[in-house]
Amino acid sequence: MMLVVFAATSATLYVAENNLRSNQQKLLDAQFEGQLRSFLAVQDLQSNAIAEKCRTLSRSVRLRAALEERDVDDLYANALTELQGVFEPTRAAADPEPGLVRASFFRFFDSQGVVLPPGQHPAGLFEQSALDATLAPLGRAPADIDEQSIGFIALGRGSRLTVLREIVVTKIRDWNGSILGALVIGFPMAEMRSQDAQSGSTIGSGIWLNQKLYIDGISTPDRRLLAQRVGAAAKASPAGNFVVDLENGPHLLFYKALDPETKFAPA
Repeated sequence: MMLVVFAATSATLYVAENNLRSNQQKLLDAQFEGQLRSFLAVQDLQSNAIAEKCRTLSRSVRLRAALEERDVDDLYANALTELQGVFEPTRAAADPEPGLVRASFFRFFDSQGVVLPPGQHPAGLFEQSALDATLAPLGRAPADIDEQSIGFIALGRGSRLTVLREIVVTKIRDWNGSILGALVIGFPMAEMRSQDAQSGSTIGSGIWLNQKLYIDGISTPDRRLLAQRVGAAAKASPAGNFVVDLENGPHLLFYKALDPETKFAPA
């Protein structure tokens, strides 16, 4: 799975006749790196907030026993208690705390990588019928992923960032080290836009995932063009920039792979 984040500015004075001046190029480089650092900081905040909790949960005697016995009811009931503060379905959309993003769903895989349905337990996204099918490829080879891995999935057919979820997958092992299954927990994506302080123009950002670009605020033809250009550029280099002509003029686009070593395969 190739993940790319990019920033494109509509300030055409930067790309007039493709003759960028050195100081302007450095400014845009700095803006892109700042945008990327900001995005990764949000990622780290979310991931670090639950990484240790997920690892602790993966060592829970009750969860291990429930997975071994395939007691799905007990498995989800215990997880709901352990994940309080990270996943609280009754508070997820109401009165969010500043700087805190709560998970929108969690699920378990068994030792064969099959998604275990939560039944009547409020594990999130019950209305999303495609969730199990989307998660299925992640669990096909639990032995091949790291003890804890981070990636992205797309839920739905749209192209906005709200379609994406950042996921954290944590293996669960028995007392002898054999794989019992895994816990996957998903977080919503925030809007990724900022202002160019010098020109006042909007710098838009998005995620390129599985040959498709997820971004807000651009037309369908522009989105398709950007997806094609980023896909072609990413084959040559995991990071770079180029000029692209969109409907409202030339833009300077930057891209960079978020995790070139990810073991999650394209959907």
